[in-house]
Amino acid sequence: MQAAGASPPSTTVTIPTNDYSVSGVSQLLDAAASPAASRVQYEITGGTLSDSVIATAIPTYYGWLAQWNTTRVANGTYSLQSVASFSGGGSATSAPVTIIVNNQPPNSVVVIPASGADAGNDNQPILLDAVASPGVTSVSIWTNLGRGWESNSATPTIYGWIAYTPTVNLCSANCVTGTEPMSIYAWS
Repeated sequence: MQAAGASPPSTTVTIPTNDYSVSGVSQLLDAAASPAASRVQYEITGGTLSDSVIATAIPTYYGWLAQWNTTRVANGTYSLQSVASFSGGGSATSAPVTIIVNNQPPNSVVVIPASGADAGNDNQPILLDAVASPGVTSVSIWTNLGRGWESNSATPTIYGWIAYTPTVNLCSANCVTGTEPMSIYAWS
């Protein structure tokens, strides 16, 4: 039962705004809700999704904040709503906000050894380094050192994604990256 003159429970999405393009693994969401709210969740509808919960917010001085990994849904246009639950029962749903999810495909590039660099012929494993776009969770660096293609799983570091060739360089003369017999590519 609502007290006479009291406002009905409500919630409003404040971030992002209508027609905003979102991307990345930590998109900020913010909503305002009536003081009696005990929980706020964010839902999207669009494509194959209907009222799918994408995040649960925490109450802060700045509103009900949450982070959303937008890479978990397909690119496209969606309606975003906040749904506030209230102590004592009941809920309120905000007006929809139109958002556009626009994530770029993941990519990676080998930076060490550089294209055209002399990789040597000293029978030592070769250091490999790649850089990758945000959100990439694994990188394989493929090498062809004169014995066929081999995958080298890279480890993320502050210097990029690092790997070493598992065995020694078998090129008969100085190997030059990007040309036969040595080729190196990164896949993410």
